[in-house]
Amino acid sequence: ISQTDFDAIGRSSDGDIDNTVVATASETLGSESVLSASEEVEVLLLPNLEISKNANATSIDSASDNIVYTISVENTGNTKLTGVTFTD
Repeated sequence: ISQTDFDAIGRSSDGDIDNTVVATASETLGSESVLSASEEVEVLLLPNLEISKNANATSIDSASDNIVYTISVENTGNTKLTGVTFTD
């Protein structure tokens, strides 16, 4: 299953994947038998976002010292996130 399908199914009204198999058999006297079986698998969307911020120094000793911050944002969930913003 693709990520796009996973996200769409997880957000749909029933939130599961439905799968059905059908078997058909014809007998020599002309009658036909049809059997089917179905299974549903629940799709669990588990969104999660992690953010971290690190500085290039643990202390400074002058007003002219520069501090460089590195900010990392990572989607650690199993579904696509949209509209993610952050403010520093």
